[in-house]
Amino acid sequence: MTDTAVIDNNAFVQADELAEELKKRRKEQNELKKGLDEQQEKQKKHFRVNIITLAVLVLLIIIMVIIKYIIYICPEKVKFDKNVQSVSSVNPDTSQMQVMPFNEDLVVACQPIIIADSRDKTAIVDFISPDSCKVLVRAEIFTAKNNVKKKSFRMFWTNFLHPKDDSMVRIGATGWIRPGEMISKLKLDELPIRMSDVTVRFSAVNPANTKISAGIFKMETVMHVVDYKGKMLDENGKWVNAGQ
Repeated sequence: MTDTAVIDNNAFVQADELAEELKKRRKEQNELKKGLDEQQEKQKKHFRVNIITLAVLVLLIIIMVIIKYIIYICPEKVKFDKNVQSVSSVNPDTSQMQVMPFNEDLVVACQPIIIADSRDKTAIVDFISPDSCKVLVRAEIFTAKNNVKKKSFRMFWTNFLHPKDDSMVRIGATGWIRPGEMISKLKLDELPIRMSDVTVRFSAVNPANTKISAGIFKMETVMHVVDYKGKMLDENGKWVNAGQ
């Protein structure tokens, strides 16, 4: 009886140990399965994020290609400036202006030094296309990037849209004007933060076919920013008395 009881007791102990081992293994398998499920879910989520990111990048590339096409390949739509005046009605004094002949068909005049008003971001340019000019013209003003407030997003688009102007940013441009017209003031997109060198670039197109360029040339000059209260920005970006 005693031996039988011992055997039965051992059998119960072994059964309990086996049950405990099976329970432990099931728990480990469940934890392993849970870990695999979580890993698969993470992989699926990561895959979805990659797909969305790729789709966004593809969309951005398409948008950039379209913009590049519009800027560089698609013929520019000539928009005439709304702020033009007739040269004959204004009769400006051109004796102090910079008169620049590109060829016999393209001659323009402009102020030799650009004065910008800090109050409304306008610049006196007195940009003239005389009656003798036989093409449509416009003026664009560029300055070095370190002469303007550095906005990363704006600089990105400047670098993207104007890659040829590696160190320059456009701060203003007129619309197109016809022979015998002039623009006295130009509204700037941004004021320089100091007295700075600027480049005024003149572009011309054939009036009969605006897809045909009639020439591009430029003038190097200086832009002074004044407040018309006796102050102006110096080369360090500090307000000083005008004339100093």
